Amino acid sequence: MKRIAFFPGKFQPPHIGHVLTISKLLKKYYVIIGISQDGPRVVSQQEVKRIFETIFGDRADYFIFNDILTNYKEIKNFPRFDVLLTGNDEVIDWARKLNLPTEKIPRSECIGSSGTELRGFYERKRDS
Repeated sequence: MKRIAFFPGKFQPPHIGHVLTISKLLKKYYVIIGISQDGPRVVSQQEVKRIFETIFGDRADYFIFNDILTNYKEIKNFPRFDVLLTGNDEVIDWARKLNLPTEKIPRSECIGSSGTELRGFYERKRDS
């Protein structure tokens, strides 16, 4: 039986780096994709979920939480998991301070795999 991994993020917007990373994780884990409300927002949490459901279907679970990850103990119905996986150093530091089972995973690097880059594109398009 595969271990359950929690993979949290803003996914603003979801991009090829997220898809490549989750695809790799699914080979080893049962993945719960945690979609937080943190900003900046380019697409809604529901749209992020719909995009991932279109790509991964029932090979993953999807958990939308309307709070920030650091408040996970207060979040209703927060999923149980065996390991938290992230490429975000700040999340790693926070999780380790709470003794959460955590592993740092490499980020998938390729063209179009930067949320900052893609948000800039959205902003330039919106402003023109």
